[in-house]
Amino acid sequence: MNAHNFEHSTRDVVQQWYGTKEDKRIEEQYNENGQCSTNYGVQDGDYRKIEQTFGNYKDDWSVSGKSWHWAPAVPNKTYKHFPSN
Repeated sequence: MNAHNFEHSTRDVVQQWYGTKEDKRIEEQYNENGQCSTNYGVQDGDYRKIEQTFGNYKDDWSVSGKSWHWAPAVPNKTYKHFPSN
């Protein structure tokens, strides 16, 4: 089997939200300064689903300018505010 066999296949990536101590500190700082909230209604334990499609897409890391990968690319871990340590 090669990559062509999976072209146009779809999959769902499901991520569960877990806030960090840094998120809580930044949120409190925003509230103290009277600024808008940064959590957009996201609560610990919330899920999001991202549909990906497999294909030969344009990229900047392949010599030919295209490679086989799932798009959109999704990191294993994502952060609302990138942790400082």
